[in-house]
Amino acid sequence: MALFFLLTLRKIMNFMNWKNRHTPLLLLLITLVATALTGCSTSKFVPEDRYLLDAVQVRTDSKELDAAQFGQYVRQKGNSHWFSLFKIPLGTYSLAGRDSTKWLNRTLRHIGEEPVVYDSLEAARSCADLRLAMQNMGYMNSYVDFETQVRGRKLKAIYTLHPDDPYRISSFRYDIPDSAVAQVLAPVFGTGDQQVGEVFTVSSLDNLRKRIATVLNDSGFYRFHKDFVTYTADSLQGTQGVNLVCRILPYRENSSAPPMPHPRYRVRSIHYRSSDGYDLPLRRSVLAENTVVKAGEWFSASDLQRTYNNFARLGAVRYTNITFREDTLHNLDTDIRLSMRKPNTIAFQPEGTNTAGDFGAAATLTYQNRNLFRGSELLSIELRGAFEAIKGLEGYERGDYEEYGVETRFQMPR
Repeated sequence: MALFFLLTLRKIMNFMNWKNRHTPLLLLLITLVATALTGCSTSKFVPEDRYLLDAVQVRTDSKELDAAQFGQYVRQKGNSHWFSLFKIPLGTYSLAGRDSTKWLNRTLRHIGEEPVVYDSLEAARSCADLRLAMQNMGYMNSYVDFETQVRGRKLKAIYTLHPDDPYRISSFRYDIPDSAVAQVLAPVFGTGDQQVGEVFTVSSLDNLRKRIATVLNDSGFYRFHKDFVTYTADSLQGTQGVNLVCRILPYRENSSAPPMPHPRYRVRSIHYRSSDGYDLPLRRSVLAENTVVKAGEWFSASDLQRTYNNFARLGAVRYTNITFREDTLHNLDTDIRLSMRKPNTIAFQPEGTNTAGDFGAAATLTYQNRNLFRGSELLSIELRGAFEAIKGLEGYERGDYEEYGVETRFQMPR
């Protein structure tokens, strides 16, 4: 079969008088030939008591649910398709013989794709994952029907999703024993009434946890993270409503430490240091302009990230490392450690040219100063020279041509 397949391809190529412009048509013919020749033998490497997973379908009886988005939760999928029609990798694998000592058989198996054998355990796990995914979207009473359609040695797996009606939030309230945390969150999140009526989904609850953590991290709560935010949900019997409580847990230094209010940190001082131990070659005003973290203000994670971004835009700075030292009174001393690039660099770049068969040469010499006035200003001077001997090019006189150029750039960071 493999020899017949190769001879058939050779006949196709000879018939077409192979040219580069015929590549798309040839690939299509190869696809059709491979599919026709291997369609009846794709299951020959499948054990006798097993089935080739020929196709997987996920469908639903609800118009509100998009079945296509649930394909990612199916653990076992069929072999890949080319052009969404032909299983060429599987067909190539099936062309191989069973004797693995032969080079041709090993090559066909290597470039092909091994047949996917249906696994009932993976199908059961897929059903569980699909049901969990629907529950996370608020369909708490959902279930999945699974069926198979067998045709010869091939099997089609069909997952049917039954989501039922989604659960919605009937009431929502915050439980925040820490008065300082409650005072910061109240203007941003209110009483939680805006959550009432929304679908009860895991993703929306997790997004709320992240938003709470972001607001508190930007308001001085240096050690707060989203794991301090938990939920308690009670479903109403006979309805699809949920009473939801969002609780902010107290702070603990470790698992054995007693609970306490969340510490709130204020930036006390800012220090600039060089990673190599020398004085920083940047003006103090430039350092201050790019530092968004300010002494005397509450710690802010967003200001910290913006400070990193500002220094990353300075061409004279290679990388930045910002650390904090805290004391027992919840003050933060900020250390901004900068690693600087070499201020002066020289680069030489030779080139070869070819104009209608006439060869030449060119070279570029570039000088850069990345910190000209101690403010990360960039001065670049580029010298370029080129030589070419043109003999018979139309529009040019016979002779030697030379080119010289100077380019200067000056950039100031803003």
